[in-house]
Amino acid sequence: MAALVVLLLAAASWAWAGISRRRALSDLALRDDLTGQPNRRAVTRYAMAQFAQAQKQGTPLTLALIDIDHFKRVNDLRGHAGGDAVLRALAAASQAVLRTEDMLGRWGGEEWLLVLPRLQVDELPAVFARLRKQFALTPAEGIEGPHGVSFSMGGAEVGRDTPTLDALIAVCDARLYRAKTGGRDRLCHGDGAADDSAPTAGTATVVTD
Repeated sequence: MAALVVLLLAAASWAWAGISRRRALSDLALRDDLTGQPNRRAVTRYAMAQFAQAQKQGTPLTLALIDIDHFKRVNDLRGHAGGDAVLRALAAASQAVLRTEDMLGRWGGEEWLLVLPRLQVDELPAVFARLRKQFALTPAEGIEGPHGVSFSMGGAEVGRDTPTLDALIAVCDARLYRAKTGGRDRLCHGDGAADDSAPTAGTATVVTD
């Protein structure tokens, strides 16, 4: 009987270890190796779930695409290790200022997708300001002093007439392009003409309708 109990315990331990390994591998498959943030697959899955819920329940949902400004220049001046450190700094900054239900996932390269459930697009400037400030204060490993890197953001809110998640992301992408071409270090979250004025020291430009 004692031998049977030991055998059963060993089998249970082996089974639990197998489950733990599979969970760990599943988690790794949804994480960006460099930053530890959700990868494109994970953030897309979350955005799709939130999009469906927002359309079904009529609750707000805002998405934003973020792109680090002049990232090629960062790599040229700091090396790829410096560029990687800047990416990790943005990930760390997001963890400090975003809500638990928000998700910032690495979309590709220096671009990120931010999913903001229950948040209206006119609240996005406050999110942009908090993240921008925290990013500027977050050290980048291997870079002495402030890293001096900024980012641009394009955001949009789901509407009842928004046909698909891809359509919403396309609006964000178009607005991100306007923010980049309008001078960078700014947010564009409306349909108005881009503001070409450069931000003053310590401030950023927000472009609305």
